[in-house]
Amino acid sequence: METEKPQTQENCEIEWNTKKPLGEYKVSPSSSKVSSLEPSVSSLQPPPKLITDKLLYWNSTEAAKLFLPAAKEENCLVAIDNQIFVLQDALSAPLSYLTVVDYIGKPAGDPSELLTDYHIWAIHQKCQILLCVLKIVKKEMPAIQNWDAVCAQGLEVVKSVGVSITICSAKN
Repeated sequence: METEKPQTQENCEIEWNTKKPLGEYKVSPSSSKVSSLEPSVSSLQPPPKLITDKLLYWNSTEAAKLFLPAAKEENCLVAIDNQIFVLQDALSAPLSYLTVVDYIGKPAGDPSELLTDYHIWAIHQKCQILLCVLKIVKKEMPAIQNWDAVCAQGLEVVKSVGVSITICSAKN
């Protein structure tokens, strides 16, 4: 008794490349049924207007006032990426928090000995909060365009993972 080939085997020719150790292959569609199943690249990308709106926001004066990009930074989004990198670095090792501490004058002795355990704990918390908020900002700010709303989202996220907030400076 002879079994029929599945429909996909009748519609495609597979050329095996034996020179590659993993056996890469090339599928050549020979019918309109198979070629119509290929994904469209344009359907996987966001609409051009959405991209343009986001870029407009990150280059706006409003965003520049909030995120203060340095002269060498292309736009506010680059500034935020740089700030995220600094905060991730500050949380990466036990003494790395010192990279975000700004001392007035030159400290005498070991800078890490000038801070109490409470100060170090507060610095770590604030780095975690800012890191969370900045990640939300990258994603939500062009659409929401409200710093207080984005901060509120960030605070809810960090509270939900157990970060307790030392001082709340939000205006009610």
